[in-house]
Amino acid sequence: MIFCYIYSVTKLFSMLRPILHIGYPKTSSTWFQEIFYPNVENICYIPREIVQDLFLNPGAFDWNEQVCKEQLSSVTKENKNRIVICEELLSGRLRPGGVKHFITKEVANRLKLVFPEACIVLFIRNQIDAIASSYSQYLQAGGTYSIDRFIHPEKISRGEYNNLVLMGPDYFQYHKVLDYYVELFGNDNVHIFLYEDFRDSSTQFIQDYAKKFDLSVDANLLTSKKMNESSRALLLLPRRICNSFSRTGPLNKYYILHIPYFHDLMRMAFTQANKYKIFGNPKSSEKTLGMKNVKKFKSFFSRSNQILIEKYGLTDIIKYQYPL
Repeated sequence: MIFCYIYSVTKLFSMLRPILHIGYPKTSSTWFQEIFYPNVENICYIPREIVQDLFLNPGAFDWNEQVCKEQLSSVTKENKNRIVICEELLSGRLRPGGVKHFITKEVANRLKLVFPEACIVLFIRNQIDAIASSYSQYLQAGGTYSIDRFIHPEKISRGEYNNLVLMGPDYFQYHKVLDYYVELFGNDNVHIFLYEDFRDSSTQFIQDYAKKFDLSVDANLLTSKKMNESSRALLLLPRRICNSFSRTGPLNKYYILHIPYFHDLMRMAFTQANKYKIFGNPKSSEKTLGMKNVKKFKSFFSRSNQILIEKYGLTDIIKYQYPL
């Protein structure tokens, strides 16, 4: 009887632990934010705009634990369900490339102070595909750099410091982030998922995911619709050219002439054009990056991915051809 009581209390406590879905970018976070979590009935889902205000916007010397807790309490109010947040930028930003994990580590410390008993959810993706997808997103946002300039910031101007403000491939060395979160929250409280499992079998994946965390959701409300479509191959160069006629977009770009409202008009035009197969299929990751860069990244990420297998048992990354 006592054992059953202890088991029930332990299970209830585990069910009520906050779920912090912290990334990575380019792993369908938008789908979880806009379709999945808002339809889960037995959670208190906090929109990403509020999460950013609580954990990302305050500077290193401005963030205050007590103020954050008070603001969080005012948001949740009388909702007694477990708190769930989903914000990929908690693991760092694509641009800059995680700022050498400075942001990642600072935010992890903030989360630990506010949610000491949380369950951490982290999705990872084959780095070759993740970087190629990041470049596609960069162009969609208004970027103008070639792929070589995008992934080699040292070519823009000399100095290692540039890696702090532009794209940094070390951002995708997943084991560093996992190691730190395990150190903070414990191995049993850090849950790692492969984006490819979700991509290839979304229905079964979501069923298993909901069961694992005791999430009550009507599967009929869900759809595997992609929230961010890849650009078709024949639209990439025209998009880069058009982006050079607007200063709107990421900081790491150039522009020839700024035409007001041009960026928004072109964005709508390219979104519409992207629906037509006449513009080809999306480029493969290898063609997007170029084989020279692919070879470099395979070597660069090899040891990190070996650690994922040896330390965290993620053997399925072999099936999905992560660099080894």
